[in-house]
Amino acid sequence: MADREGLIPGTNIKWRLRQVSDFEQNPTNPVKHSEGNLALVTDSIKRFGALRSGVSSHGKLLAGNLTQKGMLQAGIQDVLEISSDGSVWTVVERGDLTDEEQQQAAYYDQQAAFQATWDADQVAIDLSSPSLHIGDLFPNYEKNALLRQVGDKDFEGVKFKEFDESAADSVEYVTCPQCGHKWPR
Repeated sequence: MADREGLIPGTNIKWRLRQVSDFEQNPTNPVKHSEGNLALVTDSIKRFGALRSGVSSHGKLLAGNLTQKGMLQAGIQDVLEISSDGSVWTVVERGDLTDEEQQQAAYYDQQAAFQATWDADQVAIDLSSPSLHIGDLFPNYEKNALLRQVGDKDFEGVKFKEFDESAADSVEYVTCPQCGHKWPR
């Protein structure tokens, strides 16, 4: 199929019909997906069609790497690409789904998100980048857990910040009166 493109009347929003395979996977995607996660997304696409979106920049996927793989496995080839500066939210209307399918689709989507995990190596590299500013996205306990997974790997001169665990010193605990188990308040 040849690319088709145009301008949405009355706007400066461009659209283009492309192929799913036209987009490059993000080689520094910080999210890892298991084969089971891919199977779940593929099954969802086969059952409900295209529900999940993607985001690209210059043909490289920023979000939607797993969805692209699922689309290809489910046999969906076409993509409607909308070029935007981010000032317009893009929503796909799916009036063909029954109430039950809408509810099932919500579970599939959320379960796929829960099954994703962080790529600890990539997160460690990105945390060390002075220009990314992603450190505040992770609580200290999560940063520390990810960095423990990385261990003593050498990332070609990348210097990692030390994370301060002193915040844990002020944590108050609640104790169960029946079993004595303690958990943070």
